[in-house]
Amino acid sequence: MAEPPRKKVRRSNTMASTAAEGATFLELQGHAAESKGGLQTRSAVNVAKAKELLVAEVGDKAGGCRLKQSELETYRKQLDMVFRVFDTSRTGKLTRTELEGALNDFAKDAASVGKACDDVLKQAGDPSGTFVTKPRFISFMVKRRCMAPELTGGADKVKEDVLKHKKPTKEVTPKEGAAPKKKVTPAKKATPAKKKVPAKKKAPAKEESPALESDAPAKEDAQKPALTKGLSISDFFTEFAGLHEEIATEEVDQFGNPLTREYDLGLESAFGAFSVIMYSFHKAHDVWAEPIKALQDKGFRVYVAPTEEEFIAELPKFDQAWFAAHNESAPDRDPRPFVEALKRFHENSGSIAVFAENRPFFLQANEVLSELIGVTLTDNTPGKKTLNVTSVNPPTPGTFSKHLITTGLVKLYEGHTVCRPKSVTSDMQVIGMSSDGYPCFFTVDYRHNRGRVFVDCGFTKFLPEYCEQTAGTARFIRNVAVWLCGLDHRSKIHAPMTGSLCLPELE
Repeated sequence: MAEPPRKKVRRSNTMASTAAEGATFLELQGHAAESKGGLQTRSAVNVAKAKELLVAEVGDKAGGCRLKQSELETYRKQLDMVFRVFDTSRTGKLTRTELEGALNDFAKDAASVGKACDDVLKQAGDPSGTFVTKPRFISFMVKRRCMAPELTGGADKVKEDVLKHKKPTKEVTPKEGAAPKKKVTPAKKATPAKKKVPAKKKAPAKEESPALESDAPAKEDAQKPALTKGLSISDFFTEFAGLHEEIATEEVDQFGNPLTREYDLGLESAFGAFSVIMYSFHKAHDVWAEPIKALQDKGFRVYVAPTEEEFIAELPKFDQAWFAAHNESAPDRDPRPFVEALKRFHENSGSIAVFAENRPFFLQANEVLSELIGVTLTDNTPGKKTLNVTSVNPPTPGTFSKHLITTGLVKLYEGHTVCRPKSVTSDMQVIGMSSDGYPCFFTVDYRHNRGRVFVDCGFTKFLPEYCEQTAGTARFIRNVAVWLCGLDHRSKIHAPMTGSLCLPELE
């Protein structure tokens, strides 16, 4: 027998009735009833917690994250590297100032940096909101990467143009109120020109000296690209920046240093936008043969000036100036033009590398350093020893400090013959302490608009007969050039990638 059709009953306020019945049941069982608002709040909290877990482990696909696990791992490594670079005090914490520099590496503009900094300190910082630790910083940024695309770097087209040393392309929009352009009809095809007789081949140009790596680049009047326009230190620094014995690899050289160039401070071929001019007063040896090869690995454009006059004339066109000192000068040489040229270059944010040797091979170095940083070199300390990495700062005798310049090194040759500074000023950071207990290489960081300075007290280790046979020398040279670019500092203060820092003059 067929069952009679059921009547369609329309129930009003079904969910509300069900909720009311549930609340009554809970009360009869001795449980406190939960209000509608409390239920909504608890549900929202549960959803947020679930979303947080998804983001941290596999990415929040529902929230728009399309990163694979491998991409998230790469991003975590970048975050770890950026944290190390800006944690200059090596405390494992970033203060607000340091955090702003780090976040500039991931935000698309200065306004985004300020807001992101507030968010990090509020949601992941310590209770007082004054600093954030590395684990909480990385965790927050990974979640933010999935939920907030504005912290992904952006501006890929600008990044591509700048890394290829091109001017960033701009999209031109018509001015407001301007009349629309008339449609231009295509011109008629012109009759083909008569075939020209090919000109005679010109005689081949004379081969340049191998020391002249490239012609001096023409000075550009256009504004230099800024790091904030889609570029970050992640485009220049390897994931191992600032690491030493922490690098886990079985591929090491005879001294125990990681073998391949991936463990350097700078990425391969990433520095085509940067140029270095070199000059050596020391004519008895080929000082620059190995440094040129080392810098080419990273993409630097290098020019070796054949004369002191040429060096002075071309200096303003370059980002870095390297020179090696000798023990004497020509009797009629006036040192003032050389010193004044480097002083102007330095005050315009140019970075300088000074290479000296044991007494008396530091004459020109002292002429320059006494003017730039108030230091002179002296003495002849025993060399030919290999230094070990240390966490102590300043380093103890026979060791070198953990610094961006010493990235990827656990052993480093002090030099064949070594001089030392007469004094150590408050501006100096000693990177290496010789086996005899004196500074053998040191730096002076940016001071307002003045560029970085690096001083090596034993440049004979760069000579071809020593460079490849001594601990860490080739990597050390490459790291020095990358550090002198100042990208970590320029990123922190939103300065142009090259050229003057453009800071207002101090009163």
